[in-house]
Amino acid sequence: TISGPFSPNDPLYDFSVNARSQDTDKAGKLLDAAGWRKGADGIRAKGGKKLVLRLLVPKSKDSYKALCLGMQSSWRKVGAKVRLVWLQDAAWRRSVRTKKDFDLALHIWNFDDLSTIYPLFHSRGVSNYISYKNKAVDKLLTSATKTTDPLIYKAIHNKLHKLLHKEVPYIFLWSLTNYSAISARVRGVHIHPFNYFHYAWQWKKKSGK
Repeated sequence: TISGPFSPNDPLYDFSVNARSQDTDKAGKLLDAAGWRKGADGIRAKGGKKLVLRLLVPKSKDSYKALCLGMQSSWRKVGAKVRLVWLQDAAWRRSVRTKKDFDLALHIWNFDDLSTIYPLFHSRGVSNYISYKNKAVDKLLTSATKTTDPLIYKAIHNKLHKLLHKEVPYIFLWSLTNYSAISARVRGVHIHPFNYFHYAWQWKKKSGK
């Protein structure tokens, strides 16, 4: 479980920010306060409109079916009906990234060697398909592009971690941990923390038997 947009293996990850825990009672109270009341069927409604959401998932992520069903069940507990919509990858990208026609979307991403989140969260970011906009976040992301000092860069991203955790533009779920077994016959093996085969061109077979 992670608390922000970085992998715990990333030096930019801020361990002082705790991952969110599930609190269905608080969620229910917030929905009540917003005027969404449960009906006889357990589904909330407001102004004659039921709280029904579509969760779009790429078919290539069928291994996440159990996760999606679990989330669907959790949302049902607070009175939200979530429909799982499985789409071919191209259709998912078209609906989510191009048309922005979705209520909820599940996806994963890999960071490049700069671990930049600018495309995801800057208001003008090319991958900001959720149309997230926050002036403070924009300012910090722009500042990060103008510094070459690693300490300043880390401090900026620690602030971003805290801000994004507070605002919840995404529900950050987890970061995978990979374990590698390396043959003694291979030398020069370095594993990139984000792109596994980034340095594969440097791997060499040891000479001799």
